[in-house]
Amino acid sequence: NHATQVIDPSYVQMLLELPPDMPLDNPAPFFIHDYFNSFTRTMFIGHETRLFVYEALFFCSIDMELNNVCYSALITYVVSRAIHWVRHSLGESNLSRKTLVDRHFLV
Repeated sequence: NHATQVIDPSYVQMLLELPPDMPLDNPAPFFIHDYFNSFTRTMFIGHETRLFVYEALFFCSIDMELNNVCYSALITYVVSRAIHWVRHSLGESNLSRKTLVDRHFLV
């Protein structure tokens, strides 16, 4: 059963975070242990509370400086979208680099 083939990366692959070697004679699928959480670092998994607290503190600090709720909300929204866009683009490029799939093919 190919779904049960889970291999451990070599020490050099773990240290340099290299992709696994693909055998040319046996292209059977396999899984690799992700000891450094390389896949989940590209997502917001587990960081929702931190992001909410950051946005709330950012909003409060901007509101204290400007004394205008509308401008503070607008600036907070723009900064939040910018952080989300940067995280998405960096995560997409990281995912495409680690899976050896061009980022244009990621859906």
